[in-house]
Amino acid sequence: MIDDSEVEQNFSSEGKAIMNRLETMGFPGETVIEAICVCDGDEERSIEYLYDNGYEL
Repeated sequence: MIDDSEVEQNFSSEGKAIMNRLETMGFPGETVIEAICVCDGDEERSIEYLYDNGYEL
């Protein structure tokens, strides 16, 4: 499990904002972090990644 201190250290303020928006949409936190990392911080690609990997809202 990823804790808040790891997120603080590894995400920019923009990355944290993306993470918050995706979690607000209903995606699980750890999968959101995975998607953002895999997609190099691109929000639209992260959403596509989540849907393509079976994470439905």
